[in-house]
Amino acid sequence: MVTPAQVRKLVLSLDDVEEGSHGDHADFRRGGKIFAGLTRDEQTLTLRLTPEVQGTLDGELFYPAAGAWGARGWTQVELARAELPVITALVREAWTLLGVPANEKNEKKGKKKEASSAKRAPTARAPSKKKGASRAR
Repeated sequence: MVTPAQVRKLVLSLDDVEEGSHGDHADFRRGGKIFAGLTRDEQTLTLRLTPEVQGTLDGELFYPAAGAWGARGWTQVELARAELPVITALVREAWTLLGVPANEKNEKKGKKKEASSAKRAPTARAPSKKKGASRAR
């Protein structure tokens, strides 16, 4: 059995994670994107996984979220039936699947632009020809 307190402690121990609220229930975000959440009664954990990862899980314990969300890999598990080592691995997987937070991506893009523009040598441009100019014959 895994408690909601254990889930919070685990999720919030990961880098760049903050707890928020979505539809009156707790969610956990990395770079502003939700990757995990608890239901209102905090008895079920929802994780943002891939359909491939979801397909490898025990169907008796883990099940797709309702509708299109589940088809995209969002997976639910009842905490009372779960084991902490399995939940730990899946929470880390969901966190990892988000990659680098958006704010870090933007910082890296800015640094790449600066570096690439510094490497470019100035180019000479050919004079432009005016339209309609007559040629000497």
